[in-house]
Amino acid sequence: MGEPLYNTNSDSSGQGTGDGSNTGAVGAASGYYWGNHSICMEGEAVGSFYGYRCIGIYRTQEDLAKYPHEGGDAAAKLGDYIFEDVNKDGALDEKDMVILGNGFPSFNFGLNLGATWKNFDISLYMYGELGKDIFSYSAMRLSNMFSSDDGTAPRILQEVANNAWSAENPNAAYSRLSIKDTGHNMRASSNWVKNGNFLRISNLQIGYTLPKEIAKKAYLQNARVYLSVSNLACISPYNKYGDPEIGQGSVLYTGLDTGRYPMPRTYTLGLNVTF
Repeated sequence: MGEPLYNTNSDSSGQGTGDGSNTGAVGAASGYYWGNHSICMEGEAVGSFYGYRCIGIYRTQEDLAKYPHEGGDAAAKLGDYIFEDVNKDGALDEKDMVILGNGFPSFNFGLNLGATWKNFDISLYMYGELGKDIFSYSAMRLSNMFSSDDGTAPRILQEVANNAWSAENPNAAYSRLSIKDTGHNMRASSNWVKNGNFLRISNLQIGYTLPKEIAKKAYLQNARVYLSVSNLACISPYNKYGDPEIGQGSVLYTGLDTGRYPMPRTYTLGLNVTF
């Protein structure tokens, strides 16, 4: 990998040179180990995901002795995630942060279908993306009980609650649940890079055109009644965390999901007439 080239907020302290020579990552909420979640680096996609690589969970005392982690109050405990010491210097720090992927899909597609039968007609429009990853702050918030940046302990998914590490469940899929989160399990890491592929059924419309003889009796040349449903469904493995069609309004945040209001489903009943 090359060296970081440019960003808008160079490091976790929020300092930058302003001359395009910054070498840190794009800033975010400070103090919660998400301060450097995206980066611009030579040879990598702009705004690539940046964080720690998770390689497991501390399940035994031998694991705690084997893998480096922060010390003092930040010392890891059984049930915390193990983060890779990438540069093999025996310490876990920001030097071990790596590119974790990017939010640009490999393939965008859309499909528009239409059919008629006698006086009935139907149209369907759908679209989606494949090969897309999401760096999900939302998934992190739904998987940890730490006191978040808005001062509240978020609700977590039932799946996480049932499969979190504990002394009674040492082979769990998720880290231990902790308000203090001293091991910083919530940090920006590969844990929160999620599959963002989706297929959205954007619009379905069914119509019926009145027979000419009936329309003429009402002094009409043509009349059609229809029912339309917008945002009928979104099929995605990401649904449990939110809407996979996320966006932050900046290319530097492509693929970053910090939460958004869900797209509404709307129903429309209409009538088209020609006099």
